[in-house]
Amino acid sequence: SDWDAISTVIDTIETFLQNKAECDLTILNKANVYLRFECLKGKNLFVKPQYKDLYCNMVMKTFYELEEADYLREKYYHFKRD
Repeated sequence: SDWDAISTVIDTIETFLQNKAECDLTILNKANVYLRFECLKGKNLFVKPQYKDLYCNMVMKTFYELEEADYLREKYYHFKRD
């Protein structure tokens, strides 16, 4: 399962770091727009060269979806106030 794979990677990274740092790992293409945005604000440790275009597309998609979500949220709150 996805969780088993993620858990294995986290354990491997934390062991490599000798437990001096915690590791957060998620599958961004399955995450909601707000989680993707928060992850993008952090430091990108590594993207394989052959996946740079996919990464850039994910970044652009995230910003577009975030803008759309913020617009819809604002419309909802405005409607709710009235």
